[in-house]
Amino acid sequence: MSAELFVYGGRKLVGARWRHYGRTPWAVDCLGVLVLAAAHAGLPFEDEPIYSQEPIDGLLRAGLQRRFGPPVPGGFRSMRQGDVPLFRWGNGPPTHVGIAANHPSGGLSLIHSNIVNGCVEQSFSKILVAAFVDCYRPSWYNAWAEEPSSHSEVPRWVPSSGTHSLAMP
Repeated sequence: MSAELFVYGGRKLVGARWRHYGRTPWAVDCLGVLVLAAAHAGLPFEDEPIYSQEPIDGLLRAGLQRRFGPPVPGGFRSMRQGDVPLFRWGNGPPTHVGIAANHPSGGLSLIHSNIVNGCVEQSFSKILVAAFVDCYRPSWYNAWAEEPSSHSEVPRWVPSSGTHSLAMP
């Protein structure tokens, strides 16, 4: 259940504009998506007090490992809903994170916020797959597998007129 709530918390932010160190439903950066989604799900998440727009070499990865432990073995192929993927654009250090979600049309999608589009959910394109570095599974995930998944208050994605909207089961 917590994985679903974590993803739902991220989806509630879709449409928010991007803002460095944003932690509000109307302005959020990529790490802010994780912070607010975890808060929505009632899950513990240690926020970063200060960080630059372009993380210094290794600090983002080190922060993820401190929070979630080592990367998931198997990388992209092992990723599942609720995981936290890490990305690198170009040759520099990894600088971007998001939340993996089950896409309404099948496969996985990424909920993330970037300077160009703000907070969006998109399928894993070739560009995202090529930029993928590691995947982290929050420690709370172990308990998620044991929780029932048929909670009537958790919204689900329902296709509607070519777009996706939230609906209650």
